[in-house]
Amino acid sequence: MSIRKQIRDRVAQILTSYSTDAGVRVYKAMYLPIAPSELPCICVYTDKETVEIYQSAPRVYDRTLYLRIEIIAEANEELEDVLDRISAQVEGIFNEDQHLNDIAEEVEYKGIEMVVDIKGEMVTGSAVMTYEVRYLEDAVASGLLDPHKLVPFETIYLDSRPGGSLPDTPTEKDEISLVSSEGG
Repeated sequence: MSIRKQIRDRVAQILTSYSTDAGVRVYKAMYLPIAPSELPCICVYTDKETVEIYQSAPRVYDRTLYLRIEIIAEANEELEDVLDRISAQVEGIFNEDQHLNDIAEEVEYKGIEMVVDIKGEMVTGSAVMTYEVRYLEDAVASGLLDPHKLVPFETIYLDSRPGGSLPDTPTEKDEISLVSSEGG
């Protein structure tokens, strides 16, 4: 299971288990036909991710996932109040669990956008909350790299300097062989 899926599943589980005005109507989908009887509801989805190398060997990626929590309600005279109330509830929930049960390094709220949508006879409004979820992913453990295809290294070359030393202090050079000299 991908970490992105684990994040969506965890967020949906958190939102379902806490009491919001959307109740248990929490869906893990970006596009979903919704009946008026299912409103208000919350949709959890991801739509963008950036990646940087955190560590070269073994390869670990530092990923920032853009998580959207969309609150959808019927467009009527109470629309803004409903969206404001549920978005405040959601924000409060994620202030309590900023690591998604240790799946993420950090969850940061980035903002909200209000939208009105007309689909046939049904008019809805939504509040799309954006969170940046930063997590680390080990490329070998997650299956992104095949460990049997990695080139083994045999020697480590190390330059070191005593702790607290000045920048112009000479470095010590070491070489550590990972291969036994006895042929085994």
